[in-house]
Amino acid sequence: MNILKAALISASLALTPLAANADSFNFSYSFNTNNTGDGNPLVVTGSLIGTQSGSFINNVSNVQVFLNGVAFAGPLLIEAWNTTTGNWDNTIAPVISTVATQNNFVFADADVANNPYDATNYFYMTGGQTLAINFNGSDANGNAPFGYEPTVPTSWTLVAAPVPEPETYAMLLAGLGLLGGVARRRKA
Repeated sequence: MNILKAALISASLALTPLAANADSFNFSYSFNTNNTGDGNPLVVTGSLIGTQSGSFINNVSNVQVFLNGVAFAGPLLIEAWNTTTGNWDNTIAPVISTVATQNNFVFADADVANNPYDATNYFYMTGGQTLAINFNGSDANGNAPFGYEPTVPTSWTLVAAPVPEPETYAMLLAGLGLLGGVARRRKA
């Protein structure tokens, strides 16, 4: 009977809506090949956790970034450009939006506010400019792949990650019920 109770509690927790807390988002930016290090396609992809308010994503965490499929290293810092100091600043909340030209963020594997040249990987969109570089990979010329250009709004996508369909939850409940039934028969 304890297994059946545990299964029901697990199922109810799995079905509890988490949207009020945070959602997962996927993002992508494709550089024009005229603005990449070797003239080849360059695409930044990734994901993050946050809460959406209109076109903005707040309380961002768990950022993962890939440049042409090669992951950025380490825990990534999330900072914003401070127009007063003219530097990256981790005390200002980054602006991450579904609208490319509203963005003001950098995802980097070092504290770029203290030393931007310390970062081995970073992706930023601010002031109408977009740059990405990943020293963990290499392009056709053996150099770190990079792209730099004025932000192209149509190159940016930021969308909520797919949520499981109701049928997925129904299968989860059916499976848990079956496990509970099996456990109950074994006890009897």
